[in-house]
Amino acid sequence: MIKILFILFLIPSIALGGSATIGGVAVEDIDTLGGVAIEDIASFGGVSVSIAPSGTYSFYLNFEYPGDTDRAYTDSGGGTINGSASGATIDTWANFGIAGPTGGGTYGVKLDANDETIDYTITALDIIDTSEGTIALDIYFVTSTGINTFVQVGSDDDEMTGEADANNYMDLQHQGDASTVNIVGTDAIPDTTWTTIRISWSVISNEISTKVGANGWETDVDASPVTAFASAAATLEIGDGGSGDGIVNTFYIDNFRISKTYQDADL
Repeated sequence: MIKILFILFLIPSIALGGSATIGGVAVEDIDTLGGVAIEDIASFGGVSVSIAPSGTYSFYLNFEYPGDTDRAYTDSGGGTINGSASGATIDTWANFGIAGPTGGGTYGVKLDANDETIDYTITALDIIDTSEGTIALDIYFVTSTGINTFVQVGSDDDEMTGEADANNYMDLQHQGDASTVNIVGTDAIPDTTWTTIRISWSVISNEISTKVGANGWETDVDASPVTAFASAAATLEIGDGGSGDGIVNTFYIDNFRISKTYQDADL
């Protein structure tokens, strides 16, 4: 169910005890306010309400947090984390001049040059576990003739990078304790079409994988080990943070989400 993060200041009609009630009805049993379904309420008295996406995830950026479009949801909607956009352009799809992905919201991000990112601080593997997990995002390429980096995690000898190569194939590199393994898929990301892409990694299973749209997972199964990070990753960068292969073409991202499950089919 969609979660709503807000505080209601209620007057004496609330009876406090073993269970809070409004008008004699237990709060947990109230599904509507004024005849409007709770999940459809976007504001109270003109004040915007934050509606967290449903599902199980450790990080979800849908660019829809009221007044703070780079703030992401964490812990399946139980918390939030603030980001810092550097060079990346967050705006409405109307201002970008394209339609957003099906089921998406009003806002997204445009990336069209090197060193454009939205940055988040990782604390004790809270938003991403570099030993096992999945990243999924909706991506739209205007045209693609070169390498385009869409995510970087960590740095130096402990880093993971996801990008589309010059042929628009998915390229995932996982480097743990200076030991590198990578996979380049064979399913191309189409231009001018919103496509959900996924990258996944598992030190436990000794595998890394990519997935484009409805195609199946493509998995690296060679002898190269998927090694755990020696130093905990400190940063998540959506876009190109400088140590990737850069951004050559214009592309857009929406609904960037992370889970701590390998090849997460529900993300």
